[in-house]
Amino acid sequence: MTTLFRQRSLRRRDLLIAATALAGSAVTGCSSSFHDALQPPTPGEIPVEFADHAVWPGNNTYFAVTAMRERHLVGMTTVADAAGTFVSGWVPVLVDLTGGITRAVLTDDSGAWVTRVVKPTSGLERKKPAATALTTLVEGPAVIDDEYAYLCVGVILWDFPQQEPVMKGQSLDALGHLVVLKLRLSDGAVVASRTASDRFAQGPFAGRVHLSFTADRSSLLLAGGRYGSEARDKGAGWVGLRLRCSDLEIEYDAHVLHGTDLARSVIPAGQGLLFAYTWGEHPEVISLLTEQRYRHESPAVGHPSGEEALVVGDWVYLLENHGKNGQQDLHRYIVNMATGERTDIPDADPDFPVWPSVFTDRSFLLDADLPYRLAVWPLGAAEPQATWPSSEALTVESVAILGEHFFAQGRQDGKSVLKVLPFDSTTPVATIEYQKGLFDKVTAVTRWGIVTGRGFIPATRWLD
Repeated sequence: MTTLFRQRSLRRRDLLIAATALAGSAVTGCSSSFHDALQPPTPGEIPVEFADHAVWPGNNTYFAVTAMRERHLVGMTTVADAAGTFVSGWVPVLVDLTGGITRAVLTDDSGAWVTRVVKPTSGLERKKPAATALTTLVEGPAVIDDEYAYLCVGVILWDFPQQEPVMKGQSLDALGHLVVLKLRLSDGAVVASRTASDRFAQGPFAGRVHLSFTADRSSLLLAGGRYGSEARDKGAGWVGLRLRCSDLEIEYDAHVLHGTDLARSVIPAGQGLLFAYTWGEHPEVISLLTEQRYRHESPAVGHPSGEEALVVGDWVYLLENHGKNGQQDLHRYIVNMATGERTDIPDADPDFPVWPSVFTDRSFLLDADLPYRLAVWPLGAAEPQATWPSSEALTVESVAILGEHFFAQGRQDGKSVLKVLPFDSTTPVATIEYQKGLFDKVTAVTRWGIVTGRGFIPATRWLD
């Protein structure tokens, strides 16, 4: 059988080919399945009991999850066979949770992106490879629809072999490519790809890149930031694109409005971008969906950090400072960018909703300053729909949302507990005590199961 990986490291020319070619194929290999294939959920949508162990990616295995929808998961993990090409074998993966099939995003002999069925490599199995890899892959956001997964990946091409990976949001002072890939869920085939930037500041991607669908799911909205005049002066780029889902062709590029690239910082703001210029100037927001522009009515609040704006559809949440002579007088608004209508958000607590770091196809945004504050906002709403009840004794440490239910993990009476609580109730529908960190660091949940710091844990019972 022809090996996927070359004996030598991937060349720069090959990666440039890979970032633009349409591979259109999946490379097959030995299946990496769970011990027992998962059974489909019962008609009940909300899981209330789970297995006593994670079934993916495996014990002592590094991983990151960037999207989960129904029975599919997108993320990154370590694959031993990829370590000769990609630093530490840290590569994107598409996982079918019903059978445990893990497909890694790799490259073929021509340098085109492909996928191959692999087995994630645990820390106990992984041996530190010789320093031969010239390419680092960095995790980026992903989204999933009924047939395809769309994921962003950072690609750094080194002049000398590297050993240390860039894992789980670590910072890295390097410029590289920002690539968008479209994978077919049924067989993992790479059906389209696009290089969104060839000089993008890599890591931590969780705060630098936002990816989402338009409401009809015909297009992708990609916002990628650049922070500070130093990054600008080094030539770091920013991204503001609306891409057609069918072939990843560009429908709109925000550089049309900001081609001179004078902004000190360009900050991803959900489905838009926040442009900050010199001190004292008023930041400007652009919607990648509607192409509308909206300028803050007051100067920037200190160093722009992304808290000043969040674009969701036609709406933008704004934080403005109306103070005089260096004093702060903070006000929060939600603005209809199409009409200019402004609505006050009166309470400082809860604060703004924030853009999710993991896609789960939910229709809510979270404002979670744990353990102090937890609120759920409908898209475009001027106030939260639900907040974590003050009467609840659980000290929340992490949380995910499914339907209109909180899945909150934390401590209560000295015990580790996972609670499932409806938005409109103060009575949990499930309370699960656990040990050995099984549900610590809840990240995402679907009716098939839950992702925690241990990995994917399948559901075993659902609400009647």
